Amino acid sequence: MNFYEKLPVEFLIRFYNEIIKNIEKGILTKNMYYELGLFLLLIGEEFP
Repeated sequence: MNFYEKLPVEFLIRFYNEIIKNIEKGILTKNMYYELGLFLLLIGEEFP
């Protein structure tokens, strides 16, 4: 099971919003890109 699958939806929404804020500010690290990719994969599985 993916780490993100264990987290509450409310937490995932807040996490996603923080990443989007960092993208808008232009501060996105390689790790953030990786985390965003994992997050989007989970969303794709949950809401095809």
